[in-house]
Amino acid sequence: MTRISTTTRRPAHDCAEELARGSIVVLVDSDTGEAELVAAARTITRDAVAFMVRHGTGFIRAAMTGAACNRLRLPAMWHPDGSAARSEYAVSVDAAHGVSTGISAGDRARTLRLLGDPATPPDALTRPGHVVPVRVRPRRRRGAPAAAVALCRIADITECAAMAGVVSPCDPLRMARGPEARSFAERYGLAVVSSADAVAAGSR
Repeated sequence: MTRISTTTRRPAHDCAEELARGSIVVLVDSDTGEAELVAAARTITRDAVAFMVRHGTGFIRAAMTGAACNRLRLPAMWHPDGSAARSEYAVSVDAAHGVSTGISAGDRARTLRLLGDPATPPDALTRPGHVVPVRVRPRRRRGAPAAAVALCRIADITECAAMAGVVSPCDPLRMARGPEARSFAERYGLAVVSSADAVAAGSR
């Protein structure tokens, strides 16, 4: 079962420790105000993915370094006109073995754990799939993916984090922001950190 922290407002280093212990944290993007559920990919569980799907959009991404994407042969997605995707998404993947359709919480948890394992070879993943890696550039200092990778770096764990946007509990047609995101975190006992704080702490 996913560990749930018991307090909400926490410094970046404390939130990083929560990730290292297997907890989910709430990361608020300092630019957009939108909230993301974040967990360490290397140790993520089926229950954690199910929680992300239940309270998020269902779109699970894996924030990871460009070097890791290159090692796993995960090129950036491209538009038909040849321009790079603004979001720097890489080609989507599933685990090559031990999964069924790839979409279930258990299947996606297995895929995420492979992405978070430095020993995973490229052929352990099939393409396309149901988990979308997000390439984080070196020294990237803005945005939720960069902040999620920074939290992993602070925690001294593999720099790969599962992410899912939090849907507003009041209006399922929009994302949770600001006070609403904090209320969500309080309801479920999740620690909260801003992307700006996480990136700043990870750069020290």
